Amino acid sequence: MVPAWKLKRELKRIPLSIRNYLQHVIAPWRRRYHDLRRAENVHVFPGDVPATRECAVVLIYQPEALLGSLFLTLEHLKSRGISTVLVANHSFDPADIDRLEPLCMTMIERPNLGYDFGGYREGILWILNNVPSVNNLFVMNDSIWFPTLPDCTLIEEARAAPEEIFGLFMYQNPLKKHRTHIQSYFYRFSGDLINSADFRGFWEKLPLYQNKRLVVRRFEIGLSEYFVARGASINAAYRPDSVIDALLTLPTADFRTVLRLHLEKPGRDHHRLTSLLEGDLDDPAFRDRARRVLRSQSFITRLVDDHPVLCIQTMRMPILKKIREKEFIRQRAILRESPEILSELDPVIQRELISWDKG
Repeated sequence: MVPAWKLKRELKRIPLSIRNYLQHVIAPWRRRYHDLRRAENVHVFPGDVPATRECAVVLIYQPEALLGSLFLTLEHLKSRGISTVLVANHSFDPADIDRLEPLCMTMIERPNLGYDFGGYREGILWILNNVPSVNNLFVMNDSIWFPTLPDCTLIEEARAAPEEIFGLFMYQNPLKKHRTHIQSYFYRFSGDLINSADFRGFWEKLPLYQNKRLVVRRFEIGLSEYFVARGASINAAYRPDSVIDALLTLPTADFRTVLRLHLEKPGRDHHRLTSLLEGDLDDPAFRDRARRVLRSQSFITRLVDDHPVLCIQTMRMPILKKIREKEFIRQRAILRESPEILSELDPVIQRELISWDKG
């Protein structure tokens, strides 16, 4: 006989399964309908930055007012010789167009369809159709502050990477190798990949889902799977092992501080992680045991919500997430209470971060 708890769980899944099925049916038709009405619903504004062989698509959703940090991002890209297509999943204020023109090659406003990947698609297809022979294509969204550090070299590192796809953080599932993927707030695609039929086909046929979970599952995870299956190589500035290596370089007191914050997150193996709080990293045997425990699947799923001592001071990670989830609110609170770390950030980021979670 099926246990009552299991029966209840499965019954609760039925409405979700129905909604997901409907999304899978509707999303391709939503994309077709959007493409047919593109002339009415998508508006393109020229900017002053000339086209180069390095381009960026920056996706934003800032319908109330454009943030100062957006202009910091655009200035950073322009200073690196990158021509930016700014895609907004909302209408621009006419006054904003004048402010954006000196920093952009093109500005596109569109309906908020398909979340970030719908906006990525709009900008990428515009570049494929209007800019010949692109060597590097950077794709990012405004769920992050970037660059947070004045000495940021992420663009240069991405340029130098030999892989077809390069990102900031790559999650590697040791139990499900096909689930290895680059997190979707920052990509760099190589020229060979950009100019391939596979690349154009992926974006042209992209369904427009109106469900955040499906977008993450089908496109953030699915993008890496799709191109790796077609022979593309992927890499990132940070991987789980590099995070663990950095964590084990910390003084023992800082190691415990980072670990305590991590233990506040939900997890299956926290009893094993808790045991590491009593160890001393100066002991080689403990360090080896700590490495084995930290490599467990439950420890590193995303670097970006960890303690600023690790992310900013040790790893010099040049982004911070803006998302208003518990882990990130807590991370920003720690930053506000740590003036010595906060002062390392760009002043524009400091000002926004200080007031970000108020009200």
